[in-house]
Amino acid sequence: MASLLLGVDIGSKYTKVAVLEQGVKIRLVDGFLFPTPLKASNDGDKQVNPEIFLKQIDSFFPLAKLRRAKIAVNLPPMSI
Repeated sequence: MASLLLGVDIGSKYTKVAVLEQGVKIRLVDGFLFPTPLKASNDGDKQVNPEIFLKQIDSFFPLAKLRRAKIAVNLPPMSI
C-alpha cells in the first residue's frame, strides 16, 4: 500500500499544499492553495486563524485522511 504524504507551506499571503503518494515512485496526487487566514493577536502580531485554516484544508483534503498521512509543514518567519 502506498504512503500518503502531505506538504504544507504556510506563507504570509498564501498557504500551499501538495498531496503526494509514495509507492515505488513518488507521485503528485493533488495540489492547491488558498489565502492564509490571518488574525491579529493581542500584541498586534498576525497569527494564523486555526479554525478557518482547518476548514480550508478540509475543503480540499478530508481531515479523516490526515490520520494516515505523513505531514511536513513550513512556517513563515512571522510565526517563529
